[in-house]
Amino acid sequence: MDALSNLPLSELFSSDFQLLKLSDQDKLGDATAKLVEKNVYSAPVCSADGAVLGLLGLSDVVHLLLQVSYDKFASVPLIEAMNVSKVNDFRTLKLTDSIAEAVKILCNVDRIVVVDDKNCPTHMISKMTVIQYLGKNPKALGDFGNKTLGESGLYSKPVKGIKGSLSVRSAFQFLLDHRIGGVAYYDTTGHVLGNVSVKDVKHCFGACGEQFLEGPVDKFINHIRASNLRAVHPTIHVSHSDTIIFVIQKFASVKIHRMFTKETGEERTIGLVSLGDILRGAATLL
Repeated sequence: MDALSNLPLSELFSSDFQLLKLSDQDKLGDATAKLVEKNVYSAPVCSADGAVLGLLGLSDVVHLLLQVSYDKFASVPLIEAMNVSKVNDFRTLKLTDSIAEAVKILCNVDRIVVVDDKNCPTHMISKMTVIQYLGKNPKALGDFGNKTLGESGLYSKPVKGIKGSLSVRSAFQFLLDHRIGGVAYYDTTGHVLGNVSVKDVKHCFGACGEQFLEGPVDKFINHIRASNLRAVHPTIHVSHSDTIIFVIQKFASVKIHRMFTKETGEERTIGLVSLGDILRGAATLL
């Protein structure tokens, strides 16, 4: 995997990449609407001169939604909302820095802001950004890509989750308390039904928003699935006999952040693998 140490971050992006930027003069309601419209998890917050001040992420939106009444949420100054959840430490890199450096940092944070010489943001790197690059360039993984998931041990077990009957408010609080972006939820028999993530917070606004927040997770996700055919809450599995490159390419193709694992030939879910698990494994070889 030495190749990643010699490749600049510019290799991760197409020439038509466009970055959503938020103003420090924005209010939280408007900023949240922009995140939802662009279908992104976070965006840099900039001062009047364009310099980056921090990040607003959906975890911050969730944190404030749980702390502030609905009628006051929209008017919260964005400058007070940046990283209020303390989930994602603010880190920056330059386009000339290496992909290997980004991989190491992404083991501990969700996103990195790429800045120019004036500290103005130009790009954003997420775990998925790197995973998609590796999926298209498997040779960069070297021998690591040919190891099986079972051999590498890059999964956690047993699967930690919540009951589907838990309230959406409590589920969101669970995500914040554990500094994670999503979690599996179960039925009464322990069968995994799907995932709830911070990205689902966008469905907690509007006429029924507060009602959803206090209702159970399973009904909340069922409503999303019924009302939005593009909504994705899959319980996708990979086998312990699958190679790392297969797992990476599956992550990249379905664009989700975690998949369940099972033994070859078995249907029972026994573990979980995430984008972070894969990048942490890669980082040990850099």
